[in-house]
Amino acid sequence: MKPIVTRYKIKSEKLSPGLRIALVSDLHQRDADDIALLIEKIEPDLILVAGDSLERYDNERNKPYYRPTLSFPSWVVLNTVYYLNEFFCLFSRFKNKSDDGNTFRFFEKISAVAPVFVGLGNHEERLFPEDYRFFEEHGITVLENADTVFEKNGNKLKIGALRSIPDEKWLSRFSEEEGFKLLICHHPEYYDILLADKDFDLIVAGHAHGGQFRIAGRGVFAPSQGLFPKYTRGLYHGKMIVGTGCANTAAVPRLGNPREVVLIEN
Repeated sequence: MKPIVTRYKIKSEKLSPGLRIALVSDLHQRDADDIALLIEKIEPDLILVAGDSLERYDNERNKPYYRPTLSFPSWVVLNTVYYLNEFFCLFSRFKNKSDDGNTFRFFEKISAVAPVFVGLGNHEERLFPEDYRFFEEHGITVLENADTVFEKNGNKLKIGALRSIPDEKWLSRFSEEEGFKLLICHHPEYYDILLADKDFDLIVAGHAHGGQFRIAGRGVFAPSQGLFPKYTRGLYHGKMIVGTGCANTAAVPRLGNPREVVLIEN
């Protein structure tokens, strides 16, 4: 399924009109050259990456901050999708395989378009030294429970990113700063448990993959949220935007759920 561009308008007196922000997430080391081409065409002022670009694991740190108990229907759906995926992988040729070269090529292309700010997801428990070297060489800012400042055309944004294992002290401090505060948070489900009482102007997230299947505009299943999840795609609470992601990581196809570049305009 071809990727699409989804546009959202935000209004803030803290920003001058005309700012264009691109959001992508959940590359998972798949080929996303078509996504990079879309980003080139929309000409954003900055690019946000909301986690799970690479597959990097450290078993000693594989301790999820938040993992709800699944209901029995959610457990059934999760296992059904898992075994269907195994079946499709056995009897079909899953062409878009995971390769970190895909991610590096994607970042090389988009970093030539605009400044890139990267948050990490649950698939990026740690990065390798060569990952950090690549990002530094291409002028890409990786934020791990940390924040920085981006300025252009009179606009000043404070951009921070929350890791899957969050630093709540940093989060509270960042939320109390003055100015326009933008938070990259891979997990949209963190809104209810960590972010609802915090002062952010814009939150961007991924992780839910649009719910994998979308029926009547609603996602069917998402990790950490279960069956018919609350946050899968769109604008929530007037300030949190959730993208559907750049890749399909399963042989089971996405249905009614195209891969997506989000364009946020002021």
